[in-house]
Amino acid sequence: MVADTSFLTTNIAPIPMLWVVPLALYLLSFILSFERHGWYRRIIFLPLLVVGLAALACPPWG
Repeated sequence: MVADTSFLTTNIAPIPMLWVVPLALYLLSFILSFERHGWYRRIIFLPLLVVGLAALACPPWG
């Protein structure tokens, strides 16, 4: 999200307050994650993390 915000504010025509939407989504993700203990379940997200990291480590051509 920080990278998206940086991209939007530097590489797109300067529009006032364009950075507010990505920042709001970024902050909303923190609010939802740490509001209650029910949103984040390690048993679910740990395998997703492993799959995501493996997908990032493998090149798309093989």
